[in-house]
Amino acid sequence: MASNNSNILMDERQEPSAGDEVDWPLGSQRIHISLVVLRLCTFVLDELMSCYSVFPFVSPVPATAFLYHAEIKQAMDFSTLQQNLYHEKYKTYGEFEQDLQLIWLNAKRFHNSFAVIYRLAVNLEERYEFLCARLRGDEGIPKPIPDPVTVPAPEETRLDSSLYNEAIYTNESVLYFLQLVLPTEKTNKAIRGFSKVRGLYDQLNEPFLRVVESMRNGELLQHRPLPRLYIGKNRTLLAEARNNPHGIVAIMMNVKTQPYPHSSRRDLCHLTADIVLAQPIGECQEFDTTGTDATLPTDYLPKASIKLKVIKVQMGVQAIITESMERLYFRRAYTTHRLSTYMWVDVKKFRDLEIAKLFVKAVVHCQQDLEEESRYTASNQPTIPGKRPAPHAAVAKKRSKHQTPSAATSTTPAIKSATSTTTTTTTMTSKTNETLLPSPQAEEVSADRNSNLPLARGNTVVATPASSSDDKKGGIISFTRYLGPDDNVTSQITSDNGKSRDYYLRKSKELWEKVFSYCKEKHVPLINVKKYLSNTSAFPNAEGYFKHVYYVHGNNDVVVQTFRRMTITQRATELVSLLALHNQPSMGQIIEVLQEDGGEIIGLTMKRYQKTLKQYTHKHTHHRLTAHQKMDLIRQMLVCMKCIHELGIAHRDLSEVNFMVDESKTDVLEDGSVKAKLYLIDFGKALLTKPDDMRRWWVDRPKVEGEYEGEVLPENEEDLETWCKNLPWVKAKPDHGYRHYRSIQTLPRGRTDHDILPWLIHPIAEDIYSIGTLIWKIFSETEPWYGILDTDLKGLRETVKNDFSIEKTLEREVVGKLSRELLRQCLRTSPEDRKSAAEILGWLDHPDVYEGLVKEWTENAPVGRTKRHAKAVYKFEEEQSKEQRQRRPTNSSSKKGLTRDIRGRARQSREENEHLPDEESKNSDEAPDEQDNQQRRTPRIILIP
Repeated sequence: MASNNSNILMDERQEPSAGDEVDWPLGSQRIHISLVVLRLCTFVLDELMSCYSVFPFVSPVPATAFLYHAEIKQAMDFSTLQQNLYHEKYKTYGEFEQDLQLIWLNAKRFHNSFAVIYRLAVNLEERYEFLCARLRGDEGIPKPIPDPVTVPAPEETRLDSSLYNEAIYTNESVLYFLQLVLPTEKTNKAIRGFSKVRGLYDQLNEPFLRVVESMRNGELLQHRPLPRLYIGKNRTLLAEARNNPHGIVAIMMNVKTQPYPHSSRRDLCHLTADIVLAQPIGECQEFDTTGTDATLPTDYLPKASIKLKVIKVQMGVQAIITESMERLYFRRAYTTHRLSTYMWVDVKKFRDLEIAKLFVKAVVHCQQDLEEESRYTASNQPTIPGKRPAPHAAVAKKRSKHQTPSAATSTTPAIKSATSTTTTTTTMTSKTNETLLPSPQAEEVSADRNSNLPLARGNTVVATPASSSDDKKGGIISFTRYLGPDDNVTSQITSDNGKSRDYYLRKSKELWEKVFSYCKEKHVPLINVKKYLSNTSAFPNAEGYFKHVYYVHGNNDVVVQTFRRMTITQRATELVSLLALHNQPSMGQIIEVLQEDGGEIIGLTMKRYQKTLKQYTHKHTHHRLTAHQKMDLIRQMLVCMKCIHELGIAHRDLSEVNFMVDESKTDVLEDGSVKAKLYLIDFGKALLTKPDDMRRWWVDRPKVEGEYEGEVLPENEEDLETWCKNLPWVKAKPDHGYRHYRSIQTLPRGRTDHDILPWLIHPIAEDIYSIGTLIWKIFSETEPWYGILDTDLKGLRETVKNDFSIEKTLEREVVGKLSRELLRQCLRTSPEDRKSAAEILGWLDHPDVYEGLVKEWTENAPVGRTKRHAKAVYKFEEEQSKEQRQRRPTNSSSKKGLTRDIRGRARQSREENEHLPDEESKNSDEAPDEQDNQQRRTPRIILIP
């Protein structure tokens, strides 16, 4: 296998040449290796070390494992492999691959086939084989983009610059920090919830801790290879820290806090910690949790890793923090935080500027002594916009090197450099306009995993209204421009295809004019966003990937939504869809379209509803929905689909959170239960499926980094005509959102699968498939595809790969003949085989079908909550532990009586288990549906030894 892969991936006869060679000082050594070999090996290591199956193989097997070393004569692990790579052991890829394969071959040789480590070794081997297939470009498997041999390895960075060897505190310093729990720490608030995954973090971060320990002991280190740090939350902050020249990363260990005995303040804590200052280098690698042990809590698993250059290690650093900072920053380990004294998004959290500045300074300088008590006396609390005017001390007036003095007093976004994105905050007063700017080249934190790329993106503008008095409340509205003024990077990008930036702005203006005309036709007014600056929440009340949501003070009927990361076609499609559905029943109603002073549409106002469908069904977890309530909800969902599909709109993002619910105070159903009215919202990923509509609302647009990258649309007018001929079939990318609701056509193969699909999809049929899974969830009160987590792409694809697999799943998990038939009309592998919403409604309204389904849902309603969703399978629910406590005997008056009671229960349980097979055999022919239902309710628990 080694020779096969290496011959295809790399010419083993290739010798290092003068133009293709790396020459680095490594202490007293120098390294000479082919740059192609180095980068290819680095790519393979990054991919393999970013998956769950790697954790037992990160570090060497301990020397005390005598039996292992007696049988395995040539042990190998990833730490040793990387050391060999940077100590000139490998000259060709084949030599590297030979040692790499030893990792899983040794594990398979030493462990039994049923052992956990054996299974992880097999997974790792399969992952490598798939990786080789990608690099070879096998049929049907996309090659990695960009080509790995063109991407510089992090170790190629010149590490002798001051950036990687010192940390200096300035007024513009931004501290990025996280708490790392050492294996020796026993009691710590930050590890609550991590008990099951703590060992995983310990093994993954062991190489990093070895580097820290060596530096603490004063040992002379070779900087390459760089250690990796694995984190559990806020991965985008690490990417931001890497690109921010004023960013400083601190890893805090052995953190301890206790009340600080201050003479006048009672809200301070004394913090002591061991500090590691470091600089991130290279890309932030997403951690693939495929194949994770099902007993591990998904929320606490590692999410990403990044390589670090350790700058300094200092023990016993001391600082003073407030109680709110302690609760905010030191209650969850492996979570990245950002602390800046001039970014409002940070200032609004800790509110005490002076304490925050002293804390940042103490961490960066690694201070081992506290300041005088008087320094911690004044509570210089900044006022958050929308509550009181902000003090001048909280206003950062430093300018980026790309800005002119006139830019500092303008309400327009600042010019962005080629390696940064500038976030602009605009404060409007009666006298002058003042701009609050973040540190130069500091990036806006976003949920986009590509936010760290050094390209231009839309400007985010935050506007704060004037306040004539301290008591007057103001609002803050943030949105993302389509193309910010004077966006020189976008100008450079668009000039490459012969189309200037002015061309795209002209095209966008033409599109907005058509939207304005359509608004007038639908009697929906255009309103300047300033209308809501003085009566909206201080910061977004809700935040999605595409929108910020603001509640309006004193008006519970309206909600403000502003666009973020949405392309111009997404904005137009959402507005056009909502306008087309204006005054239609069961549709979220648009009230106004919001525009800024320049005329660009930046949001809308919608009717405000009580709750999401997810919140509504969760509310009825214990007071369950009746069968008639379920039927009514399902019919309303199908009516929504029938309405939008007849108008030529495919939603493409159906889920529980995109249906809103208003509970009626007067309307009741035929069984006397309360009726709930359903409304469909959020058309940010919608597609127009009629050719005339597509031609009318299509616009030629540039690619702006930072906007949504999952959109696939015609690139030019010629492509548009081909697109319209194929409608309703369209090109698309894999859909990574709400994977339980996606068919095999759009379900991604892996977390990094973002290439355009090699086949056309039918978006209307995809909506029907999604509705089918939602219907399943509503009437069964459990997640579809029982026992398969949303992150288990392999298991999910295996379950929905063909009609036979789906049918077997329905027979096993769904009780009731009519219920299964209802789902069969939606959950088909081929889009042509799925019924339309109108056809399903017609079938559903047949009296025998309607009454039969209501009867099935009444008779088979679950009696407990243990099967509500997949987490219950693995005993994650609090109700499980409560149930166990309730089962404990409480009537025994003595220890002897208690023991006798427990033994009696155990004996009774054994007797029941002995007769269970006979009972199952007896009842198997009489009640197969009930037998399947009982098997389905039995939790499956997977343990790691």
